[in-house]
Amino acid sequence: MPPNWRKAKTYPHVVDGRVQMVPYELARRFVRFSGWCVTDHEAGPIQAERASWLCWRCRSDLEEALVGIERSWPALQDLLHPSRAGGQVGGKSVDPAVPVELATVDITVRVEAAISALASHFLEDRPDLRLSTGTDSGAVSGAIGRWHLSWLTTHPQPRFTADSLVEVWEAWQAVINRGARRPDIPPINRWIDHAKAGRA
Repeated sequence: MPPNWRKAKTYPHVVDGRVQMVPYELARRFVRFSGWCVTDHEAGPIQAERASWLCWRCRSDLEEALVGIERSWPALQDLLHPSRAGGQVGGKSVDPAVPVELATVDITVRVEAAISALASHFLEDRPDLRLSTGTDSGAVSGAIGRWHLSWLTTHPQPRFTADSLVEVWEAWQAVINRGARRPDIPPINRWIDHAKAGRA
């Protein structure tokens, strides 16, 4: 068992006919996968990857969303603070302390909520690990997508996997749609194109 395992979040597991609460590291060893993807598919139930709650497509979408958020994060921050010294944007004077567009603020908040929820859950499960060297939502999202994806796809609580996929994917779609609505802003389009190219 890893260090600090007694501090880890616990999950129910049946031992000798009795339900006992065991830490994450033990709980994940006893997971019995159903063999079916836990997300809703229009075509009906789809077979999951071996020892996973997700099919290959959903797993790929989850990875795309997490890594895409990481790659798009600097552009979102640039859109929030286009001129740190103030100045003109279009015909308006900009106060550097005030974000330019509430739409970008809403998307950033949505992304931060989805990623911080994942990060909090991860650190409850694995208090022995450091999630990321960076602390912003982009760095954390990328760390989960690159190094800890199996933690999410094989979690002892399949509902958590399904809900997390929906939240992260919807946050990522909000980022993509933000770029599509404002083609006059090259930074975010550049990051989105880069994220899509990385998946191809």
